[in-house]
Amino acid sequence: MSGSRRLQRSVRLTVASSLLLLSAVIVAVAVATSSWGGAAAVLSVIAGVVAVRMVYAEVVLTRRHAAIDRAAQARAFGADLARKRREHTAFTQAMTAKVEGQQRTIASLEGTIRLADKRADEAETRVRREARRANEAQARLSSLLDEVLMHRTLPVADANVTSAEEDELFDQTDLPTIINLLAWEDHANSAVVEDLRRQA
Repeated sequence: MSGSRRLQRSVRLTVASSLLLLSAVIVAVAVATSSWGGAAAVLSVIAGVVAVRMVYAEVVLTRRHAAIDRAAQARAFGADLARKRREHTAFTQAMTAKVEGQQRTIASLEGTIRLADKRADEAETRVRREARRANEAQARLSSLLDEVLMHRTLPVADANVTSAEEDELFDQTDLPTIINLLAWEDHANSAVVEDLRRQA
């Protein structure tokens, strides 16, 4: 369409220019011969008016076509802008959802870490408590062993006491045996290990 419009425009401008040139030639001839002066003047005024009218029509038509083109470009730009706005809104919503999901994941992981720290602190407290108990039991065991060894090495006041009486005297004491103490220590250690396994 723009090719035919250019062709029409060039034809109109050529015709207008030709009319102006023709009127100039007629005026020049009329001035040279001075016989047709009035007719030449009227003819050149008419040709000038026609040429001006043709140029004015061409300018108006060009402006109209330019306005139509600008309106079409504005509509295309508006449609493109609306499409980009929709894409931007969709992208913003997707990124917002992604960030919110990551924030929830981070909060969940922080909660898990705090819980693990709390459990580790509790386990450490239990281990210290059980270690203290084990140390206390070890100390009691050592003192009991020392006491047992002292009973064995004490001089007997009565020389007539037989070894059977010594055994009976020793059996009547309510001291726990070494085997019982060692079994208790094994039981306490296995309980600590079992607690640690359950927490892990």
